Amino acid sequence: MLLKKTGERDGFTVLSDECGNTATFDFIEMTSIDGNEYAALCETETGDLVILRIAEDGTDEAYTTVDDDEVFDRVCKAFASEFPEEFDFD
Repeated sequence: MLLKKTGERDGFTVLSDECGNTATFDFIEMTSIDGNEYAALCETETGDLVILRIAEDGTDEAYTTVDDDEVFDRVCKAFASEFPEEFDFD
C-alpha cells in the first residue's frame, strides 16, 4: 500500500492512502537496510507503532508497507539494535 505525505500538523506527519483516508503519525526513528530507508512511526490516534519503507512517488514523499516478512523482521531487528531504549519487539 502506498501512503503519500499530504502535510504536517502540529509537528506530526499526515499520510493519505489511495482512497483518501488520512492518519496522523509521530515520526520516531529512521534506519537504512540494503539501500532502502525505513521509518518507525507512531499512529497518534491509536498509539500503534508502524514500520514503513520510505519511497518517492514522483516528487512527493511517500511510504509503502513492508509486505515481505523476512525484510520486516530484519528491519525490526535493525531498529531494536540501533535504538534499544526505544524499541523492544519481544
